[in-house]
Amino acid sequence: RLAIRLPSPIANWVEPAPLVIVPDDNVELIPVEANSLPSELDKSSTEAFIDPSLLALVPPSRTVGLTRKGRYSLPLRIELPKRQQDPFVFQTESAGAVLVVDAQYHQQTVSVAAQTSIKLLEPENQVTQTLTYSVAYEALDKVLLLIPKSVGETGRWSVAFGDKILESRDVPPGPGESPTDSWTKKRISLPEAKIGTIPLTVRYTIPQVVLEHDLIPSFSVPLVRPADVNTTAFDVNLTVPNGVHVDLHGDGDGVWKPLENEQASVPSLPRQTRNTAFTASQPQDKISLLVSLEGNDVSGMSTLEKGWIQTWLNGKIRMDHGVFLLNCDRESISLRLPPATHKGRISVRLDGTPLPLRPTPKGELTISLTPAQLGRSITLDVWYQIPDDSNQRHVEMELPHFDQGVLVRTLYWQLILPGNLHVVRPPSDWTPEYTWQWNRFFWGRVPSYQMEEIGLRNNSTDNPPISIEANQYLFSSYHPTPEVSFYVLDRSWIVLASSGLALLVGLVLIYFPRFRYAGSLLGLGIALAATIFYHPAPVLLALQASSFGVVLALVACYVYRILNRDDAWNFHTNRSAWVAPNDASNPVEVYSVIVDESDPKVE
Repeated sequence: RLAIRLPSPIANWVEPAPLVIVPDDNVELIPVEANSLPSELDKSSTEAFIDPSLLALVPPSRTVGLTRKGRYSLPLRIELPKRQQDPFVFQTESAGAVLVVDAQYHQQTVSVAAQTSIKLLEPENQVTQTLTYSVAYEALDKVLLLIPKSVGETGRWSVAFGDKILESRDVPPGPGESPTDSWTKKRISLPEAKIGTIPLTVRYTIPQVVLEHDLIPSFSVPLVRPADVNTTAFDVNLTVPNGVHVDLHGDGDGVWKPLENEQASVPSLPRQTRNTAFTASQPQDKISLLVSLEGNDVSGMSTLEKGWIQTWLNGKIRMDHGVFLLNCDRESISLRLPPATHKGRISVRLDGTPLPLRPTPKGELTISLTPAQLGRSITLDVWYQIPDDSNQRHVEMELPHFDQGVLVRTLYWQLILPGNLHVVRPPSDWTPEYTWQWNRFFWGRVPSYQMEEIGLRNNSTDNPPISIEANQYLFSSYHPTPEVSFYVLDRSWIVLASSGLALLVGLVLIYFPRFRYAGSLLGLGIALAATIFYHPAPVLLALQASSFGVVLALVACYVYRILNRDDAWNFHTNRSAWVAPNDASNPVEVYSVIVDESDPKVE
């Protein structure tokens, strides 16, 4: 317990004065006011008195001459230091005031809650761990993490505080610790010492997960652990496509338990994905998992190893050709086609053998497999034709797709349009798979792959040849959606809009000199560069289409210069800076004449 006697000024009249007590974050003060009961303090607390005579004047267990006030009730003209706890504000009532408080000193306490998010069956299996540190009483300027060797050796991991990537350093083993081959201790330095809540984000990738057709694979996901700190929660959320089931391998080493209502813990999941969650009472360096198709055992697994869909659009007829390499352990698989598929314009081949199949009114095809075809790779070739009644600008269509019992590894979609149509906004769920290359007079798209390059063969005789003038677009997806939506424009509209904009910018620069400043040109360049960065393909197409407008702008500039030429003779009177020679007594005025010799009037 502390008793502090305030100084008493000697004067005829003393105004009430405010008293502000600002304890440090590791000091807990409990004021003992005059009307309060004696506070029970820990027996280890000490009694301290500024003046020994205070024992005879004031009982040390009560506050005298002070009234407790709110923080903002008194006008304070000083800036208080920032603390985690609010200051104590008093006001003196009389001379000889004594403040009595119970003081307790705390050591730094740090706890952490770990939330791990794992996305499986993605192009790169991304692991994101959110470590939320709770720091009390004393600020924290660094943390220690145990990084698995399989993660640290790749170099593809990072720790971030907000948008700032933090530096890490190796920490040698401490007393009683022996070097290990499974993890490395890292010291992560924070931007500044902080107290309160400190969220850190750890990101890294793990190898691609492969589903084998003859067994349910098991694999372990390495996890980053906090070191030398109390962990209050250690949860793992796994995001997988619909139709895929994730479970613990064995009993999860006896420490992992499924979380109830795991789907509600991630409310923003896409419709085509689902979530599974597990928790552990203590930090773990890994989690062992089993992956299988939902509702199927080992003998019922079907996988689309790779697939290629070609779509021709010409404004009247749409033709689709799909080649799929499948691995099935089920006696039948279902392929859904667009409902408008003509029953008489469809061809189905299984390993090159024609099948007399017709889709149901809903467009569903059921392909039956023989026992010899189960458990090995088979090739399904489907061709069909439907009317193309889509809008010329906004195109929405349904692609052929399998039921949820088939896991898709990789699927390519090749879109073939007439030479006068261009895609200005590709489908959002597909990744472009083409590059831009110079073709003598302009830049053109070149698909990154051909069907034969990924191990598939085009055995269909119904496909029309792809014209050199046709526009080809290649996309890929690991979780394709049946419906696709994209925007197309006719080449004439693209040329008209792009060239018109280029001509407009050129005319403004010609006839309005005030826009020729470096600032406006720099702003125009920055806007163009930003547009290229976010939408490179449409901007490159627009730049090529604007060449006609650039030529017209240059012609307009030349005509403007011809029609606005100055007169042939421009007479300017200038006072010369010529200095008279020593023998001259008066300065001489010198006149300059500028003559345009190219003018025919000059003789």
